[in-house]
Amino acid sequence: MSVLQGVLSKVLSWAGLGQILFAAGTGLVAVAAAWTVWLLARHAWFTRRLSGFSRPHADSWLIGHLGQMQSTEEGLLQVDDLVQKYKHSCSWFPGSFLSPGPSLPP
Repeated sequence: MSVLQGVLSKVLSWAGLGQILFAAGTGLVAVAAAWTVWLLARHAWFTRRLSGFSRPHADSWLIGHLGQMQSTEEGLLQVDDLVQKYKHSCSWFPGSFLSPGPSLPP
């Protein structure tokens, strides 16, 4: 009984509460540090695994592939080959000057 009373008096005192909060804070910092190390290791693993793929130009991520197709006859033949190879996923947007059809009858 005296052991339980000693533990409760220590927990309920300000000094005991400070020790408990310090231990909980230390545990949270350790968990956060371990999670950060895990994320960095995972990022390094994925970066190494994906390094075999070609990358767009470094000047722009969004429009990095612009300018890689040629506007010569050879470039158009390359585009034609790509369309024939990937015809299931190739679609062209003709622009705003061609509408899919009249929405209202005359």
